Amino acid sequence: MLIILSSICYNAAFSQSDLTRKEAELFGPGIFSTGLNERDMAISPDGKEYYYTIIAPRNAYSVILVRKLINGKWSEAAVAPFSGVSPDLEPAFSPDGKKLFFVSSRPLTGEGPDKDFNIWYMERTSAGWSIPKQVGSNINTEGDEYYPSVTNDGTLYFTANYDNSTVKDEIFKSKLINGEYQKPENLGEPINSKGYEFNAYIDPEEKFLIYTCYGREDDMGHGDLYISYRKENGEWQQPKNLGAAINSANGLDYCPYISPDKKYFYFTSERVKENKRLKPRSYKEVINNINNAGNALGDIYRIDLNQVLK
Repeated sequence: MLIILSSICYNAAFSQSDLTRKEAELFGPGIFSTGLNERDMAISPDGKEYYYTIIAPRNAYSVILVRKLINGKWSEAAVAPFSGVSPDLEPAFSPDGKKLFFVSSRPLTGEGPDKDFNIWYMERTSAGWSIPKQVGSNINTEGDEYYPSVTNDGTLYFTANYDNSTVKDEIFKSKLINGEYQKPENLGEPINSKGYEFNAYIDPEEKFLIYTCYGREDDMGHGDLYISYRKENGEWQQPKNLGAAINSANGLDYCPYISPDKKYFYFTSERVKENKRLKPRSYKEVINNINNAGNALGDIYRIDLNQVLK
């Protein structure tokens, strides 16, 4: 059961000492990280809307939730008005906040059964969000497309597996020209490798890329977050593992995101809370561990962005 964040304002909800620790900490325990499978997130540029995904056990379905900051208080979590029918996940704002992208398996025509996962977006209007639109056939195919992230000029970065013979995910980008997304470009080496690369967050100015890699030689275990800086000539530097302050040894670390105010780095982790014990757990302790954060289902973590970029 999701717990309501009461009268505490977003920026005051967690103490400053918590935000300056050298290692990432669980974000909003009992609020945003509850023991359910919560993952990926997007905060509006004005800081008043918070969208994130919750996934049912065994991936039975997924919905995008929203909380809004009203008169200094966060509203109760609710299913976003555009979600709740077909599986939806991975919301992402454009840097100016005028568009909200997300991933969905809803039928492209609006009728019929669910399909593969595709990228959709909505535009902000005076009455709220527009009807969802798919980004176009240059990007959306009969395969899955995931994790949109947008630059200041509208270029869309995302995850896809266009070459079925590789049987692995890679990072692509598509430029927006005259309102139409162009044929995607594979970022190639050193961003993509023989392993798996997915869930890429692009800096709005395209100065750096943070994403998850699985299968690299310096992988700490189960898939880690890496960062690559872009050179002046447009080439990408060799990606670097973000290290033990962020990556775990016993779980997948993914869904990177940076807050619009550039203060905090968020990510999802399936790490298991360390519970080394000298005596057996009681039944009450077992149930408590299963139903709370750190149970390997997926929790949201946060760390000062300076710890990431230094």
